[in-house]
Amino acid sequence: MQTPGTLITAIAISVTAAALLMGCGGGGGKKDETPTQPQATGAATSTQEPTPPGPTPPAIDACALLTTDEVAAALDEDVAAPEPVPASSFEASAGLTVTATTCNFNSATTAHFVDVHIWSANSGDAAGLKSVIQDIVCSGKEAVPGLGEVACWYDSNHTELQVLQGTTYLDLRADTGGDATQALQTLAQSALGRLS
Repeated sequence: MQTPGTLITAIAISVTAAALLMGCGGGGGKKDETPTQPQATGAATSTQEPTPPGPTPPAIDACALLTTDEVAAALDEDVAAPEPVPASSFEASAGLTVTATTCNFNSATTAHFVDVHIWSANSGDAAGLKSVIQDIVCSGKEAVPGLGEVACWYDSNHTELQVLQGTTYLDLRADTGGDATQALQTLAQSALGRLS
């Protein structure tokens, strides 16, 4: 059974924790090329002021990215009216503010569902969002070629597909009662087409 917003909260906590670890030198050996990062030279370095959060990005209507007919076809059953979750904004990493929206599409007859989670960033934050998705969210996960700029499966069961396109991070989660691989890829293509 799903709980709206649980995934977004878990991702926000994971991203924040990973960003903090990378800032503390726990970045897994990957060289940080940010020029404002103090370099360890043995000499004392000055403490930098934290980057203030950026302006709040506009919310994207997650329910407008898929139709009930598309979700019904993916689930192979009737779907109830989509259930939007109110938008919220938070700092995904230092200086990167995102606005998160969610839409839950539930089967009218079973516990099957498709959830659409969106993070939107301001146009000037595209590189920062790509870094978070590519280097943290999709790091070490199975890539999905042909979708967006960066795409990966959350797990080997292919029940959750994560895609970055420009300033938008799309996370699709499904319980179709079977293999959701093709259904999620098809839904992601539809959603990405509406983001353009």
